[in-house]
Amino acid sequence: MSGPSIFPMATVAGHLSLDDIAGAAADRDPSYETPILRLLSTSKAKGYDTVCIPLTNEKWQARWKEMCLSPEDEAMKNVGVERASEAWRSNPGFLREEVNVSRLGACTEPSKCTFPLMSVVGTTDEAENTIVMLSDWLELDSQDEWVRCDAETV
Repeated sequence: MSGPSIFPMATVAGHLSLDDIAGAAADRDPSYETPILRLLSTSKAKGYDTVCIPLTNEKWQARWKEMCLSPEDEAMKNVGVERASEAWRSNPGFLREEVNVSRLGACTEPSKCTFPLMSVVGTTDEAENTIVMLSDWLELDSQDEWVRCDAETV
């Protein structure tokens, strides 16, 4: 059978860990606006078409544990944590500093807009060619129904 395939070509994805991201953040390279952009560029240079990156970082894990995994008697003692937990449950979301991919859109410094994965000149989108993964520490199979429900909400 000849002609164009209806299935896209397979791609190879590299995996970036939280340690990789922390290392890139600690060893700043002025030619990239963010550590994620640097890691994406490095992965592309190594032949990877896409990269897998954890969606959230340790800051979200700490907030998650405080809001959703605190023992019931401890949570009752801290009314502020309980209120924050209920506010999050009614309108779930992440804070900007809790996610690894946070830059979407145009480059703010034209001299640094040389990212090789760009599909449009002048963009530095961290989400382009990126697959985000849920955190492996989320307790989606927890025996505790509330913990499991909160994990599914994420």
